[in-house]
Amino acid sequence: MLPEALPYHLRVRDHFRQQTSVWEFFSAAPTREEQLGAAERQARMQLYTLGNGELEIAGRIVTAIVDLEDSEPSYLETAKLFNFYTRIYGDRCAGEVTGDPADAEYPLRVKALQLWREKEEQAGPEISLLVEGPRELGRLDIFSQARLRKLTRELILEFLRPGWIRTPPVTALAAAYFADLTWDETADEHAADKGREQLAEGLAGAHGSVLDYFAFVILDLVMADASLEERSANRARTFAADLQLADSFGHLYNRKSN
Repeated sequence: MLPEALPYHLRVRDHFRQQTSVWEFFSAAPTREEQLGAAERQARMQLYTLGNGELEIAGRIVTAIVDLEDSEPSYLETAKLFNFYTRIYGDRCAGEVTGDPADAEYPLRVKALQLWREKEEQAGPEISLLVEGPRELGRLDIFSQARLRKLTRELILEFLRPGWIRTPPVTALAAAYFADLTWDETADEHAADKGREQLAEGLAGAHGSVLDYFAFVILDLVMADASLEERSANRARTFAADLQLADSFGHLYNRKSN
């Protein structure tokens, strides 16, 4: 019995299946199995028997993304991860048949296979953390990019919650990030505390480059209105500290001042 497809495979499939025109185009396109190496072809063929062939369609889209010279970095990273998970899937299939471990030349795949043998289906979260880890800013896939955008929106809303800070220059800059931002004027301090806690949870364990990015967003808002800079900077220091961004923000702000 074949193992189930990995969660990342299913997320990529579901993402592209929602893009009807793209999905229909690749559904009708001829397969490209002849272009794959024998080992990779076998793993893909086993994987593609799952899910009524929908993972095969997702695989064709991923292959096309890699072939395009002007593909967005987030889609290239998604394709890279999809293919890497496919290789891990192949390692597991081969290991169940032969009992042999993955090629020692690829220690990450060896570790993933070991986790599978030790914990079976419960190994999924650990394998995902092992493969993906904290995502660097320049290596975001389509899912981590969407999450970064959501957190950016939440950060701007929370930082600009006080009415005094939302002057025309500041709100104009905020609108450049997200044109549809609005604030609930009736929200109380409890809502502010809850929003900041959720942000802190979202940023927990983030890669240093991502933390620097959020610190820069805060600095950008602080510098938007020179008449508010000192007051805004004081708020930013407290706000950044609550989100474990104090070092990143302090470095950026001090560098700006020098």
